Amino acid sequence: MPVPAWLRDSFFYPRLRVAVLSLLGSPRFYGPVSALSLYEGDRKLPPPEQVQPGWSGNGLRIWRTPLGELATMDTGIALHVACLVSEFQRNQYVRPPLQLKPGAIVLDIGANIGLFARQALKAGAQQVICMEPAPGNLSALRWNMAPEIESGTVLVVAKGAWDRAGAMRLRVDPYLPVESSMVVPPCGEDAYDVQIDVEPLDQTVESLRLPRVDFIKMDIEGAEIGALEGAAGILRRYKPQISVGVEHTADRLGNARLVRDLVLSINPAYKCTAGPYSVTRERRLAPDVLYFN
Repeated sequence: MPVPAWLRDSFFYPRLRVAVLSLLGSPRFYGPVSALSLYEGDRKLPPPEQVQPGWSGNGLRIWRTPLGELATMDTGIALHVACLVSEFQRNQYVRPPLQLKPGAIVLDIGANIGLFARQALKAGAQQVICMEPAPGNLSALRWNMAPEIESGTVLVVAKGAWDRAGAMRLRVDPYLPVESSMVVPPCGEDAYDVQIDVEPLDQTVESLRLPRVDFIKMDIEGAEIGALEGAAGILRRYKPQISVGVEHTADRLGNARLVRDLVLSINPAYKCTAGPYSVTRERRLAPDVLYFN
C-alpha cells in the first residue's frame, strides 16, 4: 500500500522508517538510536551556481566551489565536483569516535584530488601521504596541493594500495573519476583502462621510513580488502584510527561485513562503529563508511 504523500513528507515518517529498518535482517550495523542519530534526510548537492568551471589546460579544469578553487581532470563534470564538495562538507570521513589530532601522520589512500589531505592539514596533521594511482587525478592532486607538496607536509605516492607489489589494471571513468576502480569497473561507455603500480601499505610505510601511522582514510572503490590485507603490519603495530568507505560493491552490506571482520581479525583491539548510511533497494541500512578506533 503506497504511503500517502502527506505522511511520507512529514518530519516523523522518514525517521520512524529508518528506525524500523535498522532492526531488519543480518548483518545489522545500526540500532534505532544510532540510525536516528545519523539520519541525514535527502543529501543535497551545492546549488549549481556554487560550482562553476573556470579555465582549463594541461589536462586540467579549474572549478570555483564553496571550498575554493579546485582542479580536476579536464573531462570532469559539474556533478562530479558537486558530489566531492558535498562529501567533504558533510565531513563523512572524520566523525566521532574518530578524531584527527594535531601532529598526526596520515595515510590518505585513494587521495583523489586532495580534499581529505586539505582537511587533515587544517586539523593540524604533521604530514599526509597521498596515495593515488589514476594519472588524471594525480595531476589535479599536485595542482591542488602544490604548496603543501613543496613544503613536504604532503607526499604523493603514485600507486594503488593492494596486498602485494606489482601492476594492475585500473578502469577510469573520465567524467566521474571518483568511480575509477581496480575491482568494480565503472560502467560508463567512455571508461578506459590504464596500468598502474600497486604495493602493500606496509611496504609504503617502510620505504618512506615513517616513524608511525596515526590515521588512515581509505576510499578505493571496492579494493578495501586487498589494501587492508597489505596493511596488516601497520594495524597491528600502530593501531591507527581508520575511516573506510565501504559502499562501492553491489553487495554493500556484505562488503561492509567483510571489511569489519578483516580489521577485527588483524587486530582484535579495534572497535568498529558504522558511520553515515544509505537505504538499499532491499530496504536495509548499509554503511557508507566504517570507523575503527
